[in-house]
Amino acid sequence: MLPSLPRLGGYSAALLLPSVLALLVTLPPPSEASAFGIPEFLEFGECAQTKNMVDLDISRYSGVWFAQEMVPNEYSQIVSCSLTNYTLRGSLMKVVEKGITAENRKVRQNSVIRPDPEKEEGNYVVEADGVPSAPFQIVDTDYDNYACAHSCMEFMGFRAAFSWIYTRRPDADQSYVAQCRERFTELGIDTTPLQPMKQGKGCPYMEKIQHILSYSESIQSKARETAATARPKVVTTTTPAPTTTQAATTTTTTTTTTTTEASTTTPRVPRRKTTTPPPSEETVHEVEITLIENDLERIEDLENRILEEEERMHREMAEERQRQEEERRRAEEEMRRLEEQRQRQEEERRLMEEERRLMEEERRRMEEERAHMAAETRREEAERREEIEELEELREDVRAEIRRNHRGSKHRTEYTQDAESSSSCLSTNITAILLTVLLTGIFRH
Repeated sequence: MLPSLPRLGGYSAALLLPSVLALLVTLPPPSEASAFGIPEFLEFGECAQTKNMVDLDISRYSGVWFAQEMVPNEYSQIVSCSLTNYTLRGSLMKVVEKGITAENRKVRQNSVIRPDPEKEEGNYVVEADGVPSAPFQIVDTDYDNYACAHSCMEFMGFRAAFSWIYTRRPDADQSYVAQCRERFTELGIDTTPLQPMKQGKGCPYMEKIQHILSYSESIQSKARETAATARPKVVTTTTPAPTTTQAATTTTTTTTTTTTEASTTTPRVPRRKTTTPPPSEETVHEVEITLIENDLERIEDLENRILEEEERMHREMAEERQRQEEERRRAEEEMRRLEEQRQRQEEERRLMEEERRLMEEERRRMEEERAHMAAETRREEAERREEIEELEELREDVRAEIRRNHRGSKHRTEYTQDAESSSSCLSTNITAILLTVLLTGIFRH
């Protein structure tokens, strides 16, 4: 069995245990500056005994607020140009905050402020996706210029405290900031962690600032008119802390309850019974139905966001598949182009090899023809020399024959003269003539 848990701030620690465990489970990784691995926004100590301002009219809190100072919060990505729009829907206050992150990126964060079913009327909790429920207190506001908000949870000697200083205009008078700081100090809230937030010039909303302020003023005017026409019954009471069902019932009534809490050093004032009649079963049933419908609306909103996220993921996956397919197609085309280029280069190389081979064959053929021509030239030179030699020999023979013929002609002339002188030598002359003819034919041949 678990040991008995102390009561913290008037409530059992057992009631806070799930919220604190959820807080620790969903915390982001601790930074190096965190002591003992504990997130920086967790501190040793107890929460200040604070509550919402008396007669808080949550409807008049609607509209646009600009954060001037705040305690850094790991759950909020916004570090500058914070613009928060509060819209009242029944008993729920829908919150939409827009701003700039440390990476200079625009973001939007949604949350809901609803009545706290564990506490008396006038207490609220803020809820957002991925963040545990936490109390939300508006400790001071004039609804038209400034608002001082605070949230704190504690368990086992630790506390997680956050504070915000809001103004209706981004360029608000710093006296409002000083007023909130004084109020925090009066309530025992440490103002040291508060840090200023950049607003005004350079923020995205400045392009439409007049429209934003006009919208906020119209919301405030309607809330003021509603508050002026409303006539709530005021009953002073110090009833014990209501149960979950009673707290849920009181959220639908118009009764304003004022409680007086005793300090730790002053005896508790005896409680008097309230004059408000107990709610009927029908009213409780209607309140339960309203709470269920609100939960269903939140679940439906969450489901819609999940569907949108799934559609976005499917769309991104389809785009990624298409991109990969396009890259694969481009890679295949590139490979095909490279293969064609390789084949073309291979064909060019083959043609160059073939041309080189043909050139080599042509060179060999020309070498052979050159050698053949050289041999033919040598042969012709030899034949020419032989012919010249033969001609020389023939020329010598002709010359010799001419000389012989000349000598023979001389002899023949003398012989003829002798024949004329002597007819007796006719036969001898004929023989000589025949011999001369024969020799001439032989020479000519």
